[in-house]
Amino acid sequence: YKLHQMLEETDEKGDSCTSIVSWLPDGLHFKVHDSNAFMGQIVPQYFKQKSYKSFLRQLHIYGFKRILKGHLQGAFHHPKFIKGNRQLTHDIDRIKAPVPRKNARPSMETSTVSFAKSHDEWFD
Repeated sequence: YKLHQMLEETDEKGDSCTSIVSWLPDGLHFKVHDSNAFMGQIVPQYFKQKSYKSFLRQLHIYGFKRILKGHLQGAFHHPKFIKGNRQLTHDIDRIKAPVPRKNARPSMETSTVSFAKSHDEWFD
């Protein structure tokens, strides 16, 4: 929601801001044109992030994809992030962390249970 608001407000301010970050003409993508100016002038008004990397991490956590090739290279996209439809952003959710694999690492519970069984065997 804040990201949408930021892009709307930078559009209203004109070239001084849209040269830093803007919607692309299709209204389905946005692009940061100058990451240093973006972090120094625009982000502090809307977000808590202190580094561009943190900002990118947040976009990723909410499912935004960065376009890597073609004429939209460097732009960001989310199917529920559309210019002129701020209400739709309420349907954007954080991506849940992946469920750990079963045999990745034994948990403390497993270790404790194993230890308890070993302890019982020693003192029966």
